[in-house]
Amino acid sequence: MNICLFDGQIFKLSQETGCKLKEWLDSGIDVERINKVYKRYLDRFGGNAEQTMTEMLRITEGRVSREWTQEDLSKLEAELEA
Repeated sequence: MNICLFDGQIFKLSQETGCKLKEWLDSGIDVERINKVYKRYLDRFGGNAEQTMTEMLRITEGRVSREWTQEDLSKLEAELEA
């Protein structure tokens, strides 16, 4: 499962890391929903992850998945249906 919470950052675990995890978990964003949307975009772009991320960033106004809101997910899903 790739949720991009820390986007490839390398760091030592700290209290701040725990706070970020808790905040993300409390955000109510459904990880399975994120993964489903990502896989659908990946399929749309023939498995090209770079194109997939570029399009998703365009739709979410530059927000990465760890910053997505319910509205972002709804926009992404709506774009897939268009």
